Amino acid sequence: MEDILSSLSTYGYIILFLYSFGGGMVAIIAAGVLSYTGKMDLATSIVVASLANTIGSTFLFYMGRYNKQTFMPYIKAHRRKLALSHLLMKKYGDKIIFIQNLFMGLKPWSL
Repeated sequence: MEDILSSLSTYGYIILFLYSFGGGMVAIIAAGVLSYTGKMDLATSIVVASLANTIGSTFLFYMGRYNKQTFMPYIKAHRRKLALSHLLMKKYGDKIIFIQNLFMGLKPWSL
C-alpha cells in the first residue's frame, strides 16, 4: 500500500493531467484526497487539472470543428445539442465555447 501511495505522489500530477485532459472527475477527487493526506499540493493539483481540462476541451473543439465528417458517426445521438451549439456559434462566435466551458452552470437559454 505504501508503494502505491509513493508512486501516486511521484506520478500523481502526470496522471492528473492525462485524466483531466478528457474531463475526468475521479482524478480530481483523488488529487483532493492525496492533497489532504499531504502527498500532493492542492494548489498545484488545481492548476494542473484546470490547465489539462482547458487544453483538452480546446483540442476537442477544434478537432470537431475541422474534422466534422470524421466525428459525425460518434455524435449521431446528440444531433439536437449539435444543432443548438451551431446556432450559438452563429450568434456569438467561438467565444461561446470558452464561456460555457469556463462557467459550467451557464445554460444556452440564459444567453
